[in-house]
Amino acid sequence: MTDQQLASNYPISNLTVAELETLITKIVQKVIREENSHKKAGEEIVQLDRPNDSLQDQKPRPYGLWRGQVHMSDDFDVLPESIAAAFAGEME
Repeated sequence: MTDQQLASNYPISNLTVAELETLITKIVQKVIREENSHKKAGEEIVQLDRPNDSLQDQKPRPYGLWRGQVHMSDDFDVLPESIAAAFAGEME
């Protein structure tokens, strides 16, 4: 497989597994070469963006905003036997 095929819109559906492995290897090698060339040139490879300042300015929410509005049933944390059996690999 040539670099021209690598750079083009090569129809991947027509490739064999061996050709796909070769293609992936070439892509990874190309990325590594470009990453190393950027490092040698002293360029940033990744630009880190700061989070949205408006999110940082938000005040913390007070505790208890949902107090009295959410109700859990008494058996909320009881695991039904059928589900426990499924986790254990036992089928009913």
